[in-house]
Amino acid sequence: METYIEQVLSSELPIPIWLVAVLWLIAFICATVLASRVNGLVGAQSHISVPENAKPKISARGLALQVLFAGAMFLLVPLLSSAWAAFLAGGWLITTATLFVMNLRSYMSLMRLARGDAVTGQVAYTVAYSYEELSHRFAANSALFLAVGILLAQPAAFGATWFLGASSFRYWRKARAARAA
Repeated sequence: METYIEQVLSSELPIPIWLVAVLWLIAFICATVLASRVNGLVGAQSHISVPENAKPKISARGLALQVLFAGAMFLLVPLLSSAWAAFLAGGWLITTATLFVMNLRSYMSLMRLARGDAVTGQVAYTVAYSYEELSHRFAANSALFLAVGILLAQPAAFGATWFLGASSFRYWRKARAARAA
């Protein structure tokens, strides 16, 4: 067990931090563009309706805050140990790439639904269920990266576990508040 812990604590990012930042920016832009298209496609099909207040909002303020947070993190992580740098910077990159994949899955499903011959009938999500669904998606991805982190002794996967788990908890709290309202 001591060897395992030593391996985790001595782990480094396999690429320079500036490249992690560039890859993060690419993943962030792709995830944001895809999220915008997903929001548009939700209204283009008639089988699933999601309440407006449950749809993720893409605001200039929110985007700016994410870029500022990431910029500050990528500037500060070189001052930390290699394991903490991998946990934070690598975890943030994996989290953003996971958001892209989640949006890609939604986009592909909604494109199919928009054609009209994929399903019959309609379903209307409640606000609470919409938030629960997001919470479950984040929790499942968090569990996946926990397993990857344990198997590979990689702090970046543990970082993704932390960030995705925090997002899951955030949406779980929103769902709970929506059910109570």
